[in-house]
Amino acid sequence: MTSNTPEVPQAVCLDCHRCERGCPMLMAEGRSPHSLLQEQSTLDPQAAVACTECGYCEAVCPAGLSLQKAVQQHAGKKTTSQLAKLRIFTHQWLSFSSLLRLQKTGNGSYSHYAFMPGCSLAGGSPQTVQEVYRQLAEFFPGIGLVMDCCARPSAYLLSEKTTTTFLSKLEQGLKNSKIQKLIVACPNCFSFLSNKFPQLEIISLYPILASMPLPVCSYSEKLALHDPCQTRNEPGVHSSVRQILAACHISYEEFADNRQNTQCCGHGNMLAVTMPKLAQKQRLHRAGQTSCHKIVTYCRSCSEAFDLAGKKGIHLLDLIFDPQSITEPHDFQNHSQSTQEANKTWMNKKQPSAKRFKWYANSWINRILLKLRNCAK
Repeated sequence: MTSNTPEVPQAVCLDCHRCERGCPMLMAEGRSPHSLLQEQSTLDPQAAVACTECGYCEAVCPAGLSLQKAVQQHAGKKTTSQLAKLRIFTHQWLSFSSLLRLQKTGNGSYSHYAFMPGCSLAGGSPQTVQEVYRQLAEFFPGIGLVMDCCARPSAYLLSEKTTTTFLSKLEQGLKNSKIQKLIVACPNCFSFLSNKFPQLEIISLYPILASMPLPVCSYSEKLALHDPCQTRNEPGVHSSVRQILAACHISYEEFADNRQNTQCCGHGNMLAVTMPKLAQKQRLHRAGQTSCHKIVTYCRSCSEAFDLAGKKGIHLLDLIFDPQSITEPHDFQNHSQSTQEANKTWMNKKQPSAKRFKWYANSWINRILLKLRNCAK
């Protein structure tokens, strides 16, 4: 397509290929970043879908160029299947329905605070969410609990009007509950709501946990630490996570690209829904950068991505607050599989579909039970 928008200058591209190490979009485009910047007007609209908006390209570029910005300017509107949109709309509709929504307020000096775990963590680790909430309540008497979705999936794939509708529901609920400070566990929720709700103080959970006494973890297996791409520009969160691991006596090794240079796990920008084959390619690419079979992270989507790559993804909060859960095999994959076998299983659509359906069903049930458990208190 053609565009009158000024192109991102390609003259400053050093053609160093550093961004190619971790960019799913360049995998899909099949050309170098220098070529892409020279011929921005020829970008396929699918590039807007393949870009996970993780910010890796700009972080590692010596010239500070952003392929993401070039895609946003020239690739045009995202083109996604109606089935993908239906899946996201169903998730959002259920998440904002009375079946799953919970905005619980407390009585105490911190009643203007609330803990928001995020829908993925609540669905996958309800016991962990309950334990984290209990820990926070000891230090913040009266803190509430918000189990709404942040509406980021809508912003990725649905219309602006639909996204605004869901965001308005969340905002109105927080306003009615007189919540002024929101402690958030999910990195996606944290980055999205920080931009959408400037009137609220959105606080990452991890610096708070780093200042609290935490149980010593007896977990002794070798772990690799992955920083979610949504925390790329949050050095305080990076440091806090490492303080938590040290305080809990958990040994780990770093990925070569981590912190501000971390790579996408393959689930960014709803890639797993819109381009599942490319998402799996990126999952395998990232998981293959460590010899560790088990990878600890602090994003539920990232831990699920590593599961799908044939490794064991572990959420940091599960490791601390519900360690027995990490010994159980995940429904997505058999963790004894090699990476190559995991890839073959994923490409066989019949078997994973049943497992994914079972996981999603369990997730909804967990969220309902977690809501009922807290409504009763």
